[in-house]
Amino acid sequence: MLKRVQTFRVDIKPLSVNDAWQGRRFKSKDYKQYEKDMQILLPRDSKIWDEPIRVSYHFKLRNAGRTDIDNLIKPLQDILVRSGIITNDNLIVEMNARKTRDTFDSVEVSIESAGVGE
Repeated sequence: MLKRVQTFRVDIKPLSVNDAWQGRRFKSKDYKQYEKDMQILLPRDSKIWDEPIRVSYHFKLRNAGRTDIDNLIKPLQDILVRSGIITNDNLIVEMNARKTRDTFDSVEVSIESAGVGE
C-alpha cells in the first residue's frame, strides 16, 4: 500500500503554549493573532487527514534556545485541527519534533499516513 505524505512550510514564529492562554480558559491576544495569521498562511489546497497519521515538526527559530519545544506543539496542532487539515489530533499516533536556530522564524510540517495495523 502506498503511503501518502504532505509537507509544507509556514513562515511564522511559532507561538508557545505559555503565551497562548490567559489564565487557564481564555485565549491570549497573541494566540488569537497567531491563529488568524496561520489561517492565512496554511496551504489552502491541503489534504484532509482523517486516518491515523505520523507528524513531524521542524521549528526554525531565531531564538531556538529560549523556547521549550513541547510548548510549540500544542497550539500548532490545535490550529491544524481548526483549519481542517487534521480532523482530530487524536489521530496522531507518532510524532517527531525538532528545533534549530535560523535567521527567521518558521515551522515545517510533514504529515503521512501511519497505515493500518502499524
